Amino acid sequence: MREAIGLGQLRSDACTYLERVAAGETIDVVRRGKLVARIVPVGDWRAAPIPARSVKLATPDAGGWVGLDELRTRAGRCFDRVAAGETISVVRGGRLLAQIVSAGDAERTPAPVDAGAGIELDELRKRAGRYFDEVAAGQTIDVIRGGKLVARIVSVA
Repeated sequence: MREAIGLGQLRSDACTYLERVAAGETIDVVRRGKLVARIVPVGDWRAAPIPARSVKLATPDAGGWVGLDELRTRAGRCFDRVAAGETISVVRGGRLLAQIVSAGDAERTPAPVDAGAGIELDELRKRAGRYFDEVAAGQTIDVIRGGKLVARIVSVA
């Protein structure tokens, strides 16, 4: 069974919980008796593509990065944003530890319509309109860079 912790517990012992998530566990976070977030492992992709930066610097709808220290000191603000639908990536020492997603979003595990159909990042750049039209129609597209899957574009409808 998945462990549920309070926001105060996460703030007090964030390092331990995030190490457990990095090892593959999923942890639910409860605030004032309500499930507000689920901290999930990010798999093998651990290197952060951009340096850790404050969640407050991110645009409201773009998702954000937060350092472990900032998560400890500003957990309430971070989870307010998660509850509003934003996904926050947690970074420690320049490495991505986990993503914090809204509890409702974590239940959805998108699978590509055609598992073998990935596109190269350069192809996406050239024909973005076409591919985003396909996504809007309900298709899932895997984006490949350097021979590795780097992203999955899923419909939000």
